[in-house]
Amino acid sequence: MKPRIYTDTSVMGGCDDDEFREPSSRLLEAFVGGDLTLVLSELTLRELETAPEGVRMVLARVPQAHIEPLSLSSEAEELAAAYIEDGAIGARMRA
Repeated sequence: MKPRIYTDTSVMGGCDDDEFREPSSRLLEAFVGGDLTLVLSELTLRELETAPEGVRMVLARVPQAHIEPLSLSSEAEELAAAYIEDGAIGARMRA
């Protein structure tokens, strides 16, 4: 089984950032080539829908067969609610 790597929106954006372009692009090429499986959460996919076009185009390069989507579980929702209720994070940081 090939390695699975969870990423968030910042990795896609890193491909268009001087400081992070090289490592982000190397990682992306490993996803495109199928050496690694790109794991994306439902929340990350939602964020990418409103990301700048250049960031969305980075993701579009990765074949669907090399992407593993993660659904948002009820346990994750409950944990987020508990963190907010306890003041560990603000409601704006729910994702």
